[in-house]
Amino acid sequence: MDSGATFDSSSFEKKTSFSQQPVTVKTTTMFESRDSDYINLLRGGSVIRVMLGHLGLTWFWPPYSYFITALLPILFFVSGAISFQNYLKRPFGTYLYKRIIGLWIPFFLLTIPVALIFSARSLSADPISLTSWLLLWPVQSLFPFPIGQIWFINVLLLLVICSALVFPILRRSRTEWFAAGLMGFIFLTLILDKTTIVSFFRAWPVFDALRLPGQMHQTFIFAQFYFWGAFYYKNPNLVSRSFLAAFCLLTLLPGLFLSFLNLNYVDAAVKNITDRNANYILLAHGVISALLLSRDALLSLINRIVPLKALLLFANRNSYALFLLHTPVLFVIERSLNMENLSGNLPMALIRLLLVIIITMLLSLPFTILSRLITTNISKIWFISVRQWHRCG
Repeated sequence: MDSGATFDSSSFEKKTSFSQQPVTVKTTTMFESRDSDYINLLRGGSVIRVMLGHLGLTWFWPPYSYFITALLPILFFVSGAISFQNYLKRPFGTYLYKRIIGLWIPFFLLTIPVALIFSARSLSADPISLTSWLLLWPVQSLFPFPIGQIWFINVLLLLVICSALVFPILRRSRTEWFAAGLMGFIFLTLILDKTTIVSFFRAWPVFDALRLPGQMHQTFIFAQFYFWGAFYYKNPNLVSRSFLAAFCLLTLLPGLFLSFLNLNYVDAAVKNITDRNANYILLAHGVISALLLSRDALLSLINRIVPLKALLLFANRNSYALFLLHTPVLFVIERSLNMENLSGNLPMALIRLLLVIIITMLLSLPFTILSRLITTNISKIWFISVRQWHRCG
């Protein structure tokens, strides 16, 4: 979810047995227009879902409302698809630079001025603190408003770094081998619990000093969705609908069964979310597979509802800004209009929700424009410097 990403298409031919019949695929593939449109709509919808979740949607009808958290991995799936397409279009170094700078600039544009204004005395220039900032994982106490959603941005950055190893393998390896490896990794995430993974990384002093053991667990879990998105959109024709339907049933049905076992226990439902356990993983894969199977029907429906399509596309274009800004906007509205603790006041809660969404959307457009302007100018300076260095060398 960087400050901007688009999809294209190109190809080379290859036979594959992963789908039901041999097909012509594009090994330097990029998206067909319908895939591009669908990914954009999914990303826009996913960002709106995150905003609604933070504005109280998960508290509306517990424990049933906790099911919406299974939609979060859609953002990682979409991000993996976008990242791989950008990797195919550019030299490796340019791809990595653009993905990282695209995450850095909007983040720093919001957080550094706020930290300087409210917590200047608490800022430190020691190596651990600086590294934490570069990893987009600064201490959250530096900010006067809740900014817990930055865990997602830190994990996304870690996955971009991991993609430097995985994407070349995906590009060059046989489809069957990569698919088998991905399925094996998914199985591994189902059998390893959070305590085991966190304890493993806590044993490394550098991870512990950077407060990363929990984040490494998140990265371990969400990597499967990120690289599943990259693999699927390497060329959607590689994965047959029959395989996708079978995978949907094999994940969604057990996930729903495990969820219904916990319906009377709100604490258990919350634990499923925080631990990212097998229940959560299975539900997420089932939902993503169902969305892929429903692409044409959903596109047809959304195209008929013009205001909804416009909203989703706006959220897609300004996804990073919306993701960053909605919690500080919520904080300001709650404090300035005395709208805290509205759980028993549905009308006022809905007014607060609408205010936050409208104001965040109004702020997101100039924030996105400014972020892209800064990113473009920094990139120009960087690439000019690199060219001059090569000439001197």
